[in-house]
Amino acid sequence: MKNPLFRTATVVTLILGMAAAVLIAGPAPQSITVSGKGRCSKCGTKETVICQSVVVVEAGKEKAVYVLVDNAVSDEFHKKVGTATKAVTVTGTLQRVGQRLKLTATKFEMAE
Repeated sequence: MKNPLFRTATVVTLILGMAAAVLIAGPAPQSITVSGKGRCSKCGTKETVICQSVVVVEAGKEKAVYVLVDNAVSDEFHKKVGTATKAVTVTGTLQRVGQRLKLTATKFEMAE
């Protein structure tokens, strides 16, 4: 028949495998809204060699740079901002990838 020790070892292995998968996947993205200065880090400030839309939020001496993930909303954002730096509010889901803040934009508004 079946060995009870084998059954226990199998269950423990499955539980550890599921826990490892959760840890590797990282935390779930969270929905946020940020307001700051929107710009292209290539076209507007020459900080990068590729077009990359960013929102810079400054609070006192603290500065956070949110990099917009490529999608239809960020493409439209880039067209509206161009080479300028404009006040914007962006809503989307946030994920931290290493030291970078990646924001998948779902909508944005330009300040008037």
